Amino acid sequence: MLKRCLNSVLLLVLIAGEQAFAQFSPPQLSKPGRNTGTDISFPMDLVMDQSYRYWIATFNGLVEYEGRSFQTHHMPLVQGKALGSEYLSKLLLTNDSTLWIAHRNGIARFNLHRKTFELIPVANLAAGASLNFIYAFKDSKNKPVFICNELGPLHFNEKSGQVEPLSGPAEAAGAFIFKISETADGKHYLLYTRNGLLLYNIAAGNIVRDHLLPASYTWISSKELKGSVTDYAEIHGKKYISVKDNKDAYYQILEFDPLKNSFRPLPLNSSKGRLFFTDSQGRLWIYGFGDQPAIYDPASQKLFMLPVKPNCSEKDFSLCYNISEDHEGNIWMCTNAGIFTYNLHQNSVKLLSEKVPTTIFSDISQVGAHEIWFGTLSNGIYKYNTSLDVFENINFLPLSNDAAYNDIWQIHKSAGDRNIWVIHANARISRFDPLKKKFFFYKEAAFEGDFLSICDDDRGNIFVATQEGVLFQYNASRDRFDSLLVLTNVTTIKENLEVNDIVSISENELLVATSGQGLIKINIENGSYKIYQFEPGDNTAPRSNSINVLKKFDNETVFAGTTNGIVAYNIQTGNIESFSYDERFNLGNVFQITKDKNNNLVFTGTSKMYLLNWKTKDITDLGQRSSITDNNLTEVYYSKNLDKLYVLSEESIYEVTLKNHEAKPEIKPVIYSLDSYGKIFYTRNGDDIFLKSLNNSFRLNFGSSTFKFHDDLEYYYSMDNEDWQRTEGPYITFSKLSGGDHTFRLKVVYTGNRKVHAETFLNIHIEKKFHETLWFYLLIFFALFGAIYVFYRIRLNKILAIEKVRFQLSRDLHDDMGSTLSTINILSSIAATKLRENPSMADQYIQRISQNSQQMMESMDDIVWSINPANDSMKKVTYRMREFASGILEPKAIQLNFEIDAKIQDLKINMAHRRDFFLIFKEAINNAVKYSECTRVRVKFYTDADKLVLLIHDNGKGFRPEQVSDGNGLVNMRKRAASINAFFHLESTPGEGTRIEIKLELKKL
Repeated sequence: MLKRCLNSVLLLVLIAGEQAFAQFSPPQLSKPGRNTGTDISFPMDLVMDQSYRYWIATFNGLVEYEGRSFQTHHMPLVQGKALGSEYLSKLLLTNDSTLWIAHRNGIARFNLHRKTFELIPVANLAAGASLNFIYAFKDSKNKPVFICNELGPLHFNEKSGQVEPLSGPAEAAGAFIFKISETADGKHYLLYTRNGLLLYNIAAGNIVRDHLLPASYTWISSKELKGSVTDYAEIHGKKYISVKDNKDAYYQILEFDPLKNSFRPLPLNSSKGRLFFTDSQGRLWIYGFGDQPAIYDPASQKLFMLPVKPNCSEKDFSLCYNISEDHEGNIWMCTNAGIFTYNLHQNSVKLLSEKVPTTIFSDISQVGAHEIWFGTLSNGIYKYNTSLDVFENINFLPLSNDAAYNDIWQIHKSAGDRNIWVIHANARISRFDPLKKKFFFYKEAAFEGDFLSICDDDRGNIFVATQEGVLFQYNASRDRFDSLLVLTNVTTIKENLEVNDIVSISENELLVATSGQGLIKINIENGSYKIYQFEPGDNTAPRSNSINVLKKFDNETVFAGTTNGIVAYNIQTGNIESFSYDERFNLGNVFQITKDKNNNLVFTGTSKMYLLNWKTKDITDLGQRSSITDNNLTEVYYSKNLDKLYVLSEESIYEVTLKNHEAKPEIKPVIYSLDSYGKIFYTRNGDDIFLKSLNNSFRLNFGSSTFKFHDDLEYYYSMDNEDWQRTEGPYITFSKLSGGDHTFRLKVVYTGNRKVHAETFLNIHIEKKFHETLWFYLLIFFALFGAIYVFYRIRLNKILAIEKVRFQLSRDLHDDMGSTLSTINILSSIAATKLRENPSMADQYIQRISQNSQQMMESMDDIVWSINPANDSMKKVTYRMREFASGILEPKAIQLNFEIDAKIQDLKINMAHRRDFFLIFKEAINNAVKYSECTRVRVKFYTDADKLVLLIHDNGKGFRPEQVSDGNGLVNMRKRAASINAFFHLESTPGEGTRIEIKLELKKL
């Protein structure tokens, strides 16, 4: 019983040891930006900020990387008295906005939000001196500390605003300090010096002596550590120290076990000392200057040297400046060969082709539980034993005496007869019988010089098609191929038919893949057929007529790889479903398809390898997940019993162990900044940003929190709750947005599982321009209301003016014409009565009738003249005034002097003013003729300032105005002047004549 228990315990220990050893394998490194042609030269340090952007210190400035693109920020070379440099060495983040940069000429601060540099002066720095920074860290108080070879430890003094020596630890140590770290309690600094590890008491300002060391640090006084210590790490309680052996003058890495109180050297020595990085899985990354980096796995006690070829094209990188890990477990290595990354959970890749001579690989097929055949061009077949990890070559030349058999085009294992069929160059076929372990060769005349495709049905029948469309069936009893039919003899199938592949879909039906003519389903017994070709706008038709490969997955579905994605053909219904560029992903040419254990499609497309869930249309870039950077991946095969993918490029064979292709990553969309006309506005997800009206055109820059899955993300945006729009780049531009409140929404979707998505938003407030404000609309409303009111008043005034004219005409006609006609009527009656009684008196009445008729005609003429629009000009008015005055004064031998200022000729006068103005003048002339007994009348028309002046002066007998009654038309003249708002002045003296002056404001004409 005891023996059995011991055996069980021993077995468990062995299993645990195997699992510990198996839990870590050499990592495959990949290079960010490799496929985009981007490379970072001389990366010295790398940090990630809270917005998930990577900042890289290089010898060509500060590089910003958000997972998809690189942007370089150049430091100013001079700023005040401080000097800058393009040679950056160390980076340090102290908060979400400040990045400290150690460079060749000193220290600088970089604002991550505004993308601006501030150069910090360094105290006691000699002019032209160059600094070599080797370390940077921040303590528990967030104080940055830098160590350089020339000045030792440095820190930033906020009071003086400059970088100054950190004098306490340096003076106390009395030796060169490589690194400084802070103890967990925050009371001590651990100094890595040329005198070993020293403990510095921060409060006391001195080195803790060996006999006063805390119990947890007594080990640092061990004699094994009395030398230069370049770095120190602790993993699961064990200590790892890079220390110089003063006897042998080289550095070794010691593992100290506190439980055993013993040191053990790792099999890794160095002439310049090593630096350490501990990842989240508890593994020690060992790097330095001039020594190849390595990884030590404490669980398996296994040491791995880096890089593991051929996952990076460089043969070696001997200089490693920094190693860091981000929030996803991505390891970042800054080396002399550029930046390399590795994820602890990515797919594991093993390069198998290193074990065979360089050749061109053409096809894959699994022929046994642990045996896979790889076809080549010119070198036959390489059989790979997965258990023994060995290759064996099948050279067909000695077997067939024909070198063409060494060019392999297709390897097909028959499900029915268990034979392995091989298609060779020049239309040659071979058959391998597993029972007899022998190849049989077929060189049919009908095949000669043609490309062949092969398939079998469920009954074990073997069918072969030539590229020109001739179908054959293998006759097992006669061991030969018999012709079935010629596809080009079938109606409507073109003579230039090119067959790429065939597959059996039922007892007597084959599905044929062609170049240019789509899919053809044909019945091999009666020759009936159906053609499936591309039709624009038809979602049930294939998206391409060029079919590269066919793969039957079950009794219902055949998948076809085309030049525009994948086609699913339903065997039962004959329906077609496509997946291509229009469905979110540009697959391009699909060369080969296989199926994994979860019924996902794995296929090689244009320069990449993908995993596709056909039901959900979720897709993952396995090339990125597997760190396979080769282009032109042509063949892929999944081994169900091994749960591995075998992938071919032209010259390489990869064995891929899939991990996490069903992963549900935690992704978070991030809006980095808003750029408007060269001005950068920092943004925070979910916050508000306020913009001036001039900044209503801008670009939003965004990304996500994942680097591991960044190639499998799609970005969608919506502005102001509009429909989601997809964007290809890491930014979107908006132009001339209206003022007011806007909400920008960003959604990121993981294409490997579209149920995994996340959203964020940004509230954008744009200052409204005046024409967008309420005041503008109120102003428009009141202006429109005012215009309507003015229009109404003008219209009303016109109506009132017309009514006034009508009233005035009616009044004039009634007063003048009516009274005159009444007088004529009375005089006519009297004259008729007196005509018989007193003819002489009747004649007098007739004369009076004539006078009244003449007066009425004149009045009527005045009325008609006054309302005629043609008489609006002062030129017409003065002409009629002159004409009237001459006509009445000349018969009386009265001299007329009529003076007119040329300025008034072009003036316009309205109808009411024109009539009253003329009647005042007419009344004044009539009075001069009737009463003044004058010999000369002077009329003067001119303008004075803003007034029109009419002056009428006679040299008659004159009179005293105060003694004159309201007769003689004076009242009428005053009333008419008042009606047109004119100034009327009469001046007369006996013996000196009469002077009348009328003034009318020009603006009232």
